[in-house]
Amino acid sequence: MTFQKSTFFYYNRPVEKIQFFCIEECPSTEQAWNDLLDCLNKLGITIQPERIVIHDDLEAEFHTFQGSPSIKVDGVDLWKREQAEFHMGYRSYTTPGGLSDRPTIEMLTDQLNLHL
Repeated sequence: MTFQKSTFFYYNRPVEKIQFFCIEECPSTEQAWNDLLDCLNKLGITIQPERIVIHDDLEAEFHTFQGSPSIKVDGVDLWKREQAEFHMGYRSYTTPGGLSDRPTIEMLTDQLNLHL
């Protein structure tokens, strides 16, 4: 089996997908999406992330959605919380500067490096 240069590995298996989850009215969605694209580009990762808009609590439960915005690599949330409730809502991140509505670029880069 051969892999193209754009193939990345996580736990010795190729990464198949990156997903960005959000709700339409989330004020940090666009900046978080752009930060994700910038980080992937800077890391040389050519996997195109899938953008998934959550519309209701049923979809939130199905996707194990922990709030907007959320990012997963092959179904694993980059900032998974234990015993999280899955529902429509915003997400907060603990950053070096305090709580924020999205991860910093440095946090995102670190997590992507760990998972890719």
